[in-house]
Amino acid sequence: MEALIFCASDTMSGWSTSSSDEEEHLKITKIENFVEQTVKQYDPDTFKRHFRMKRETTNELIENFAKSEYSTNTVRGIPHISNETSVLLTMWYLANTESFRQISDRFNVSLSSAHRSLFRVIDFLISIKSR
Repeated sequence: MEALIFCASDTMSGWSTSSSDEEEHLKITKIENFVEQTVKQYDPDTFKRHFRMKRETTNELIENFAKSEYSTNTVRGIPHISNETSVLLTMWYLANTESFRQISDRFNVSLSSAHRSLFRVIDFLISIKSR
């Protein structure tokens, strides 16, 4: 299968055809296991600096989100983003000045999945605002 790729380098510019194998280098590298490994190792102060909440409060929020109607198990048959990742992604987005693309890469999810997760969690937060 051939695809058109726009090249904007010093040595080559313009459109060229490329096979699927050559497209592999164009994939964006995402951070794998950020939640499972990196966040789990944060000490309490580091966790609070990044998420602007204590870990215990965040865990309670994750549990409540998981019990809510806003949590989903699958999206069109595709394995879902965990409740933990959804909440942490949202808290990171609200607490930091990274672009949405950077957050998507950090949490190893597509832009569209990150967007859906963000809005589900925000809708959940709005629904519990009186608590």
